[in-house]
Amino acid sequence: MWTYRQDEQAAANPLGGYRGIIGTTQAIASATAADVTGVAFPIKASESWIFEMDLYAVGNTNGLAFSFTGPASPGLVLMNVFGNTSGITAVSSEVETAFATPTSVAFAAAAVANYIRIRLTVVNGITAGTVQLQCSTVSGTNSSTLIAGSSWTATRTA
Repeated sequence: MWTYRQDEQAAANPLGGYRGIIGTTQAIASATAADVTGVAFPIKASESWIFEMDLYAVGNTNGLAFSFTGPASPGLVLMNVFGNTSGITAVSSEVETAFATPTSVAFAAAAVANYIRIRLTVVNGITAGTVQLQCSTVSGTNSSTLIAGSSWTATRTA
């Protein structure tokens, strides 16, 4: 994870942002959500952010589930997951008022074949903290893999 360079930040977004790349391939082999290494950013009280990730993954028929953890009592957590998989052609979308609620594991139980795009909109409440991507298999313990080189950005909007 790194912050925008000073000259980049002013041109790209005067409010600031972060971007990063998954540095190592990560195996996902549990139905229990776990942090995805290198995909987190700090958020202050009352800030609004948009997080976007281009994720490359391969996996089994159990599919992948995504969720985010973050500060208590956010105003809005909206996650959209778009997939190019062998069994999924639909968009998955979840509107939440808290992080990591059971229904915020947006994706579907099918084999993951390649590209997944995640977009998260967060309107934070009064508590600062860290927004962290988590991933699990939808069911079972067969392994899926998040591939190194997948990239993400987090852009402050207010």
